[in-house]
Order: sequence, then C-alpha cells, then structure tokens
Amino acid sequence: MAESLTDPTRPLLNVSPVQETQGLLPRLSAIVIGRHTRYALIDGVVIRVGEQIGGLEVVAIESMRVKLRRNASLVELGLHPGVRKKKHGDR
Repeated sequence: MAESLTDPTRPLLNVSPVQETQGLLPRLSAIVIGRHTRYALIDGVVIRVGEQIGGLEVVAIESMRVKLRRNASLVELGLHPGVRKKKHGDR
C-alpha cells in the first residue's frame, strides 16, 4: 500500500483543539501589509482583521503569520519558511 505523503508546500500550522474538532485549518497563501492596508489571502479569499473564514475570526495579521480565534481557542497560520518577505511596492 502507498504511504500518505505530506505536502511540502503547505504552510506550517500550530495544531490546536480547533483543528482537532473542526478538521483541517484554512490555508494561508499570502500576507500584505502596507502603509494603510493589512490583509491576508486565506483559502483564496482576501480577509482583514475582524472578518471570519470557516468559523474562525481573524484577530491579528503579522508579517509572517495570521492569528485566528474560535471561541476561546487561538490558532496561528504561518507562511512557509521559504516565502520571502517583501516590502509594499517591491516587485
């Protein structure tokens, strides 16, 4: 039988009770922090602090991670370590 392989491009996740009870966490693809804007791309949707995705509320967007909350449980989604951080306006 074939073994189950882990996707090496999947962002690092901190496991929490939310993941155990609700299944897989959403996937963080990008974070944009500009002078007057801050948002994350989660499961292909642009999300800002205070908004929800999959029943999780976004409580913080930082340069390399997003913090989410469901009830009293906190979850962090991290960007893959190979992702290079760029300043707003860099190409």
